Amino acid sequence: MYISPITTMLNYSNYYTSKISGMSDMQSIAKRYEEFKANEADLKAQYTELAKSWKTQSKPAVSETYKPDTALKNSAESLKAAADALSNSVVARNEDGTYTVDRDKLESAVTDFVNSYNSVAAQGKASSNSLVKEKVSFMTGTTAYSSKLLAKAGITVDDKEKTLSLDKEALRNAEAPFLNALFNGANSFTARISAKASQIETLSETPKATYQTYSASGIEQWLAAYTSGSSLNTLV
Repeated sequence: MYISPITTMLNYSNYYTSKISGMSDMQSIAKRYEEFKANEADLKAQYTELAKSWKTQSKPAVSETYKPDTALKNSAESLKAAADALSNSVVARNEDGTYTVDRDKLESAVTDFVNSYNSVAAQGKASSNSLVKEKVSFMTGTTAYSSKLLAKAGITVDDKEKTLSLDKEALRNAEAPFLNALFNGANSFTARISAKASQIETLSETPKATYQTYSASGIEQWLAAYTSGSSLNTLV
């Protein structure tokens, strides 16, 4: 069965730019990249003709550009700081296996975290940057997955608005070993949120490259990005 080079090009584009989470088989990526390079000249010619056709039909080029979002950057920075503070200082494990919790400090830290989280969730939802929206979606997805555990610490997840609310009394009554597992350690909930906040902060201040634009000049940028491997670098 004959497969159009244009179809092949778009398939490769969709493959490389789709949402990829947890991929570890780098040999598969390298193989597809080599297949792309082997057909690069033919694909470039075919894609250029397609662009000319679109231009003749007066179809606008598809692109996405945006200005740095200072407000979101600041909110994401605050969320990372709140998550890190919650991880590092509110629950301490003693040498004898018991735990010490500063309940006042815990309440203050969780309150800061919830407020910062809600700001990022709301601003990310309103953002025109698809990459920011994607990272915020990952963040809220992580939170939704942990909703039952968070509820034990008095933190409720609003499924519709993707925001958090805090029951301070429930938080004060939560057991110390549970709080330690929830908030401390490299694989804790707050550590994962801190990582997402850092990614959102970076994306909110860096304008997106426009090499995916479907125009004559955009094709050159798009192909140059794949030839150099810079697009593949976004996957690792």
